[in-house]
Amino acid sequence: RLDAIDEGVFEAFVAGDGDEVAAGEVFHVAVLAVEERAVFGGMTTQADIFTAMQGNAELNGPARPSPGHALVTGGAGFIGSHVVEKLLASGWRVTVLDNFDPFYSESIKRSNIAQATGHPLFTLIEGNILDPAVLARVEDPPHPIDTLIHLAAKAGVRPSIADPLGYHLVNVTGTLMLLEAAVRWKVPHFILAGSSSIYGEDPDVPWREDVPRHSPISPYAATKLMAESYGRLFSRLLGMKVTTLRFFTVFGPRQRRCGRCRELR
Repeated sequence: RLDAIDEGVFEAFVAGDGDEVAAGEVFHVAVLAVEERAVFGGMTTQADIFTAMQGNAELNGPARPSPGHALVTGGAGFIGSHVVEKLLASGWRVTVLDNFDPFYSESIKRSNIAQATGHPLFTLIEGNILDPAVLARVEDPPHPIDTLIHLAAKAGVRPSIADPLGYHLVNVTGTLMLLEAAVRWKVPHFILAGSSSIYGEDPDVPWREDVPRHSPISPYAATKLMAESYGRLFSRLLGMKVTTLRFFTVFGPRQRRCGRCRELR
């Protein structure tokens, strides 16, 4: 059951204190949540960041000393909003940066973070990660950022075929701008949302994180692979702790509707 997982493991992962999380590492993450049961792929620390799928945290309790400050891009989305709730429930201070992209309904995204907006440790900054003026609003916060969780992206394999440049700008240039900002802000840990789509049609299954062969077959997949590459470079050249999570199938409460998915209740 999701509510039985050790809170300390989650906090160690986000804070970068876990022995299993090293700079530049890539993890597979498969989170399948139905009601309050889940199946996780890989090590516990890979998936604990998303264990808020039950969505029943009491978010509006009294403020208490925070174990850290997380900046979550795309925090109003499906995965992001669960991460935000989990962080707040664990005592973290959370700043969400989201532009409420019309890929799907803005009202759904605002509903996703409706509970969080009343929390004393929650701050929402509306804007685009590509806008330097928006990033400047995050500069020199009253509480230094301990972890940057970068979930914002243009999603979807098929739409990327019609708009490869748009996907490149957000998923590659946007990630690079955030990596550079993280260096300026002296952020100790950068967590990047990757994608299993980078494997493309590789017939050598099961796929492994430590195999360097990747065969993306869509602009979306190519942009996610390039974003990973920049993360590795910043880790290698600048010593930044960068963790990439390669999402496979993720579904549960608040998932966006698509042609092949049914809403879970």
